[in-house]
Amino acid sequence: RGYDDGLVTAIAICQMLDRNPDSSMVDLYRALPLTFGTPTMSPHCADDVKYGVVERVVSDFQAMMRDGAA
Repeated sequence: RGYDDGLVTAIAICQMLDRNPDSSMVDLYRALPLTFGTPTMSPHCADDVKYGVVERVVSDFQAMMRDGAA
């Protein structure tokens, strides 16, 4: 989970620098819009429970789609 984020980010930065040869990393950084992040929530759920939860959620959404609620 997330192990390749650094590599993908490094490639994206290299591409941005290549497209903007007259700009430094600081220039590109300052041009980015202000964003906000939130922590990832990963509550523990045992596998034998997790699969049942997913099946119920899928079933509920399918019923909503069938009934025109979504």
